[in-house]
Amino acid sequence: MNKGPDQIIQLEKELAYYKKQVDMLSGSVLSNQYAFTQLSNVCRKYINGFHIIAAIQRSFSFYSRKDELYEQFLENIFSQMFLDRVVLLEMAPGGKELKPVLWKGFNSDENFKLTNTSLEIPEEFVQEKKSIFVNGDTILSPFETLVKNSLLTSNFVLTPLLKNQQVWGALFFGMQDEFNTISYIPLSVSNINMFESLAGMISAMTQQLEQREVMEKERNRIARDMHDDIGAELSKISITCEHLKSHFAGRPDIIKDLAIIKESTGSIVNNIGNIIWALNPINNTLDSLLGYLREYTFEYLEMHRLSVLFNMPELKENRIISHELRTHFFMVVKEILHNIVKHAGAQNVEIIISLSPNRLCCSVKDDGSGFLITRDNRFGNGLRNMKQRITETGGILTIGSAPGKGTTVELEIPF
Repeated sequence: MNKGPDQIIQLEKELAYYKKQVDMLSGSVLSNQYAFTQLSNVCRKYINGFHIIAAIQRSFSFYSRKDELYEQFLENIFSQMFLDRVVLLEMAPGGKELKPVLWKGFNSDENFKLTNTSLEIPEEFVQEKKSIFVNGDTILSPFETLVKNSLLTSNFVLTPLLKNQQVWGALFFGMQDEFNTISYIPLSVSNINMFESLAGMISAMTQQLEQREVMEKERNRIARDMHDDIGAELSKISITCEHLKSHFAGRPDIIKDLAIIKESTGSIVNNIGNIIWALNPINNTLDSLLGYLREYTFEYLEMHRLSVLFNMPELKENRIISHELRTHFFMVVKEILHNIVKHAGAQNVEIIISLSPNRLCCSVKDDGSGFLITRDNRFGNGLRNMKQRITETGGILTIGSAPGKGTTVELEIPF
C-alpha cells in the first residue's frame, strides 16, 4: 500500500528519533564500559601493590643486605605493576645529585648510560618532598626534562624516598606510552598514592637494615673485646690458681678454695663463649642456632655421663633469626640441661626439635626422678627466668613431671 508524503515524512522523523535513542544508549553503554574498565584496572594496580608490600614484609627477615632487598623489591614492582621501567636512585655524597643504583626494563645500551647518569636535584624537590608526574600533557620543568632525557622514558612518576623526613633517594616508575597496551592500565595521578606507599615501605625497611647493621657492628666489637680482654684475664686467673696449688700443698683449705676459683673461672669463660656466639651476626641463622645447640648439648651432657638423643629436622630454608630470639632460646635450653644435670638424677636425655611455617618448638625429656610440680619446684628461680625469656619472644613454656616419671619441658616460640 502506498504511503502519502506526510506519512513518509512522519515515519522518517520517528526513525531518526529511534536511531538517535539507540546511538545515545549504545554510546552510554560504551562509556560506562570504559569507565568500569578504567576503575577495574586501577583497582588491579592497587591490589598488586598491596601484594608486593605483603610479599616483601613476609620475606624481610631473610634479607641481611640492602642490595638483596632492593633487587627483590624492584623485580616485584616491574613484573606486577605493568610498568616498562623502574629505577631506584640514591643520593650521592654531598646531597646534590641522585644516582641510579638498580633498575629494570632497560636494554644493554641504556644500561651503560644509566651507569654513568647523575641527576642534579633542584632545591624544591628536596624541600617539598612531593612526587612528580609527567605525561604527554605535562609542560616540563628543567628538572623534569632532565629526568625524562636521562632515564630515557617519556611518562613517569618520580617519588622521593624519605628517611627521618630527609630525602635520601627516589623511585622512578616509567612507561613509554601512557598506558600498557596489554593490560590497559594507565600511568596516571591516581597511581601516585600507591607508588608513595611502596616508597614508604622500602624506606622503612632500608632504615631497619641500616640499624641492624649498626647493631651487628657493635655486637662484633663487644664480642671481640670480651674475647680479647675478659677472656684472656680469666684464663690468667685459672692458670694462676693451678700454679698456687704447689705453693700450698700442705693447706687443704686453700687448695679447696683455689679449686673453687678455678672452677668458677672456667664456668665464666664457658658462659662468655656462649655470649660471644650469640653476639656474632654470622650466627644469625636457624641452621647455626640448631647446630650450636646440638654441639653444646652433646659436649655438656656427655661430660656428665648422660646419654643424649638429639632429633632435629632437615632444614629446607636457612632462615634469619634475630639476636634476641636465638639468645633467649639457647639460654632457656641451657638452663633446662643444667637442671637435669644438677637435680634430675637422669641417665638419658632426649631433645626433639620441630618446625612449623612460623614456629620453632623444642621438647627436652629426661628419665630422672621427676617431682610434684605443685609441691616441689626443682627449677627455682631458673623457672622464672626461663618463663620471662620465653614470654619476651611471644612463646610458650610448659613443664610436665611426676615422681619417678621423669620430666618433660616444652617450649614454642614464633620466628
